[in-house]
Amino acid sequence: MKKINNSVFRKNITNLIKLMVKCEKKSPLFIAFYAVTAVLSPVLTSAMLKFMIDIVESGGGTGKIIEIILSVTVLSAVIMVVKCYFEEKRKLIGAKIRSRCMRMILAKSIRIPYVNMENREKRKKLEKAEAFVYSGDSGASYAARLFGDMAVSLTGIAAVSVLIFFLSVPLWAGLVLTGAGIFACVCVLAEKEKKYGDELIINDKKLRYLSFGVPTETASAKDIRIYNISSWFSPLIDILIGDHKRLSGEFIKPLCVYSFIHGGLIIIRDVFALYFLVSSVLKGSLSAGDFAFYFGIINTFSLWTDKLARQTGDCKMLCMQFADFREFAEQKDESQEREKLKPPVIDGGCEIEFMDVSFSYDGEKKAVDGVSFKAARGEKIAVVGENGAGKTTCMKLLSGLYSPDSGKITINGADLSLLTPSQRYSFFSALFQDAFKLAGTVGENVALTFDFDREKVLNALVKAGLGEKINSLEKGIDTNLDRELYSDSVEFSGGEMQKLFLARALYKDAPVIILDEPTAALDPIAENELYMRFNELTENKTAFYISHRLASTRFCDRIIFLKDGKIAETGTHEELMAKKGGYRRMYDIQSYYYNEEKNREALL
Repeated sequence: MKKINNSVFRKNITNLIKLMVKCEKKSPLFIAFYAVTAVLSPVLTSAMLKFMIDIVESGGGTGKIIEIILSVTVLSAVIMVVKCYFEEKRKLIGAKIRSRCMRMILAKSIRIPYVNMENREKRKKLEKAEAFVYSGDSGASYAARLFGDMAVSLTGIAAVSVLIFFLSVPLWAGLVLTGAGIFACVCVLAEKEKKYGDELIINDKKLRYLSFGVPTETASAKDIRIYNISSWFSPLIDILIGDHKRLSGEFIKPLCVYSFIHGGLIIIRDVFALYFLVSSVLKGSLSAGDFAFYFGIINTFSLWTDKLARQTGDCKMLCMQFADFREFAEQKDESQEREKLKPPVIDGGCEIEFMDVSFSYDGEKKAVDGVSFKAARGEKIAVVGENGAGKTTCMKLLSGLYSPDSGKITINGADLSLLTPSQRYSFFSALFQDAFKLAGTVGENVALTFDFDREKVLNALVKAGLGEKINSLEKGIDTNLDRELYSDSVEFSGGEMQKLFLARALYKDAPVIILDEPTAALDPIAENELYMRFNELTENKTAFYISHRLASTRFCDRIIFLKDGKIAETGTHEELMAKKGGYRRMYDIQSYYYNEEKNREALL
């Protein structure tokens, strides 16, 4: 977390207060009332003690003492009720701030460029923003509580300062000076606690990972036992425990020094205040009741000073967290980075063209390097190559998830980069390798909405090969798919989930369909069935089929063979086999174990 200077600190405080007011217009009023009631309680207690002593000194009877006690008790009860009411209001404001920030993160997450979600450094912005929102003891929900506590401390210090100033300027000056010293000590301690706290958090995170994370996960528990990895964990845990002791020891040293200074200032303040008050009583300028009252509020003054110092440190921390949140929330949306262009007409199908397209993830090595090709309306193209050849990257560039570093991609002659994101995404249905399962029903997972066409969903599931599975389910497409949320859910196999995701792509019924390794989780029979129905599934659509299995490309109109981000070969299966290049070699290697004798001869 980066440091924050005074001007940025003030700016973030202002923006955080504005956010709080947006969530609840009366929040400043609620916090002010809370501060007043919270300050009145200890002052009223000291005042009650003064009145009781004054009554005893003046020879008043027990009745007056009881009357004072009852009056103060009733008044304290009323103040306590009002204070509790505003305390709950404060919690509600915190919940509203948190909810608003949650919505802001969600809205921004689905609008920022997709590449920001994949880039590790840029993704850290999201993680920091989420830390601000979801942190329990700090962050968004803590803002209203912290501002309320700071208002109490400031109001109490101001009120007591006025009372003591009119009593004695020297006493007031002494309390201010010692209070400033105590405030400085607590602030320094808070800074050092933050510094070592951050290192301890990292250390504790590693310890939790080794002690309660990996060893307790079912996925890793098998390997830990089979490969006896427990002997590897113990030395690492010992090292981390040693680091924890070292960090704790380093923190204890300055803690002792500043605690000694802090305690010394408190003793000086108390001795000075006590000396002044006792001297004034002995001189007759203060009554015993006045002594009790001022001694009580001086102690309360010290308590508020200590609290304000710690609250100031917490406020700085909150502002740094809020600065991280704003950095994510104020990113440009995809729609802000593109001009608006009337979308092209697609009634007759889509013609796709890559024109010298290049793209790099790190700004150095090109994942896609000068790719140019044209896909005719309704053409079925297989994109193949080794791992890292740029197959999936090309399709993400086509669908608009990435933007080319150079070159241009057009659809029916229109530059895709000039379309709004919603316009561009509307042209594509896609099944990528890392599709996600929605915590909902089968129908909701296919349509990705609560209000969907049930007949269309069923047709898509049948086309994808899940008809029999859905018919076997008691609730059909209303069957839930998440066991963590629904006790009556059903768990689909990997192949069945692949078919479900295919149904999702078919349901959208976009003019261009992208299938990225759609048979990776299917058994050979299901895979063959998909091949046989490929033309039916992609009828009247421009289709791109990505696969490592070259035998699956024969049903496509054309094959693009990528190597090192470039188009190495292009043509039909027969044409590429005749060229005896990279495609032929990969095909022969893959088919070798299916037809050993024939392919041994081919390789020789």
